[in-house]
Amino acid sequence: DKLMVIKFYAPWCRACKAVEPKYVQISKDPQYSSIPIVFGQLSVQHNKAYVKSLGILALPSMQIYAGSEGLVENFPCGPSKIPMLKR
Repeated sequence: DKLMVIKFYAPWCRACKAVEPKYVQISKDPQYSSIPIVFGQLSVQHNKAYVKSLGILALPSMQIYAGSEGLVENFPCGPSKIPMLKR
């Protein structure tokens, strides 16, 4: 089963901008290349209703989906919480 990590952000959000380089670094880390993980991101700017329907209440936020299990994690993710993605 593939894991999918989705970052929700806004272009004007200062914390989102701080998270971006760390998120990209993790997504390109060779130690995860053998694990089937897909990293994605979605701007809330033009998707407000959809993002709200997913339960996103703060920015930046992350959602992690695990194949057939569906959504397994949903959490606000400032720069200090990025290491949580490595678990």
